[in-house]
Amino acid sequence: MRRCYRQAMFASRRGSSSRAARGAVTALFLLAACAADERPPRADYGSSGAPSNSGIPIPSSPPAGCEDEEIPAVVDLPRLYFVLDRSGSMREALPGEGIDKWRGTQIAVAGLLRAIGHRVEYGAAIFPGQGGTCDAGREVFPFSPGDAPPAVPSNRNGPTLSFLLERLAVIEPDGGTPVAPTLSALRPVLEGSSVRTYVVLATDGAPNCNPDARCDSTSCIPDIEGAAFNGEACGIEFSCCDPRAIGVGAESNCVDGDATLAEVTALAAAGIPTYVIGMPGASAYDALLDSLALAGGTARSATPRYFAVADAAELSDALFEIGTGVAISCDLTLAEVPRDASLVNVYYDGEVVPYGEQDGWVWDGDTELVFRGAACDELRSGSVLRVSISYGCTTIIE
Repeated sequence: MRRCYRQAMFASRRGSSSRAARGAVTALFLLAACAADERPPRADYGSSGAPSNSGIPIPSSPPAGCEDEEIPAVVDLPRLYFVLDRSGSMREALPGEGIDKWRGTQIAVAGLLRAIGHRVEYGAAIFPGQGGTCDAGREVFPFSPGDAPPAVPSNRNGPTLSFLLERLAVIEPDGGTPVAPTLSALRPVLEGSSVRTYVVLATDGAPNCNPDARCDSTSCIPDIEGAAFNGEACGIEFSCCDPRAIGVGAESNCVDGDATLAEVTALAAAGIPTYVIGMPGASAYDALLDSLALAGGTARSATPRYFAVADAAELSDALFEIGTGVAISCDLTLAEVPRDASLVNVYYDGEVVPYGEQDGWVWDGDTELVFRGAACDELRSGSVLRVSISYGCTTIIE
């Protein structure tokens, strides 16, 4: 389809733009050639059901153009809560970076929040707590609005993200994996808001630390992982979850699957999905982690159903897929019905996004905009800092 420009001067000014590489003569020709039926319709919108909300920031004024007026959008920032494993095994190397898994987790979280932090509120907890090997985890960073987007793209951290990273940097990997008591302790915090909340659970193994657990060798973590006790290999003949073999407390080495599954299920029942990331070392527990993802309402269509990561790059990719899926919607709801739909335009960081079914945006109701194709992909990429909707100039069409 052709692009219909609001005025020749607009196209002339932006002649070198990647979105509108036209000269003034071309712009004049297009303006003459644009027919009324190429503009978005004003009537017969149809019904789109309940509008979805978006955490896309809307600037205080529209881009310079032809004295547009801003149309405010509905902004509903979701909450993203990181529940991070800092057990002793997180000291092991993370393939792909030459650093340990704990440090690699911090780097991946920082990269995600630099891109989408301004579109969410976020918080974080660690497990185990810092009082003992099997202490329930604790919150280290309460829910806080992310830093405002910079005027230009930047890899620098804002004050909120810097504070989170400072809190995580002083924590050392140590202890076990008490996931169930951690989620139980955090649930009042997570449930205490009407805001959309999502948990990201990242671990490199199976949950344990339940002193009331009982298991045979097939569900005993040291036996599964080929550990040893006093020089004797753990296994069927010498189970390291048997208190008769290694003493009181051996039961805490059992996989604590049922209790953890119950906690994730309780969060889901409260409307709080849980995304599960399995770090290197977690693959022996695929079936359990799949069950947690299913119970958390976030199972992937592929196998494994949780986010299994093998190295630093895959960890970053998994977090980015989760974060952008939570924070960025390709549906945008306007706070008011525009007086004339054919005078509405959309901009990404000051660059016009044309109206169009293939790679632009379209109306879906009186106030609902839906981004399609390349326009949706660009939005979900995290590269767009600001989206603005302006009124007053003829809609630019693909």
